[in-house]
Amino acid sequence: MNFHQNMNGKYVVFVSYRREGGAKDAHLIQKTIQNLGYKCFIDHHIEDGAWRKKIEMALNDAPIFLLVLSKGAFTTYGKKSGEEDVFRDEILAAIKLKKHIIPVNINKEFDGFADAQPKELIEKISNEEYSF
Repeated sequence: MNFHQNMNGKYVVFVSYRREGGAKDAHLIQKTIQNLGYKCFIDHHIEDGAWRKKIEMALNDAPIFLLVLSKGAFTTYGKKSGEEDVFRDEILAAIKLKKHIIPVNINKEFDGFADAQPKELIEKISNEEYSF
């Protein structure tokens, strides 16, 4: 598929990352993808109250879900009862929407999963892992 011609202004890649530990790599990836001419969504400049809706719309648009695996990505959140975890929610939504998920483990810093992570999340991420 030629994304330049067929995406009609929609996002091609959705970059998901844990702010703490993954932001630097996510922004580098975003710039690289955009320099190649693809429309790439990353949530770092959403300032209004509609941020969740914007994330949902971009996730629905983009056929590719690029997941930045960083140190502490799955071990630092979800430990408190009721704690919101947007990063994890994005991944679960991508799985449900059957997106092409590409986990990227830059510098091999990813340190695994916390016990409370859903089975489908662990299986999907563990099956494929890329580094560059």
